[in-house]
Amino acid sequence: METLGEQSAAGLGSKAGVIVLAVEPASPGAAAGLRPRDVIVGTGSDVHAAFQPIDDVAALQPLLLAGHGLGLIVVRDQARILLQWPRSATPPTNHERR
Repeated sequence: METLGEQSAAGLGSKAGVIVLAVEPASPGAAAGLRPRDVIVGTGSDVHAAFQPIDDVAALQPLLLAGHGLGLIVVRDQARILLQWPRSATPPTNHERR
C-alpha cells in the first residue's frame, strides 16, 4: 500500500501491518484462516478493543514461532476480524513470512 487511496480502499488506518501474499495448504496460516491479501495489523483478543500493533514481519515472526495460541487482528475486505494462530504451530514457510 503506497498511497492514502490504497490504504483507504483496503480499510487500513496506517501503512503498518503484514500483507499475506500466499497461504500454503495445510500450513499454520491456513489453519488460522489466513487468506491472500489479508493484512495482519496486530495481536489481541477483540477487534473492537485495544490491540498490540504489528508493524512488520520482524515484529510478527517471533510471536508466531513462540508456539502459543495467538489472536491475530486482520483486516480483510475493509473489516477487522480476529483469527486464531494455532498453538504449537510449525514455523511459517517463506510464502507466509511475506
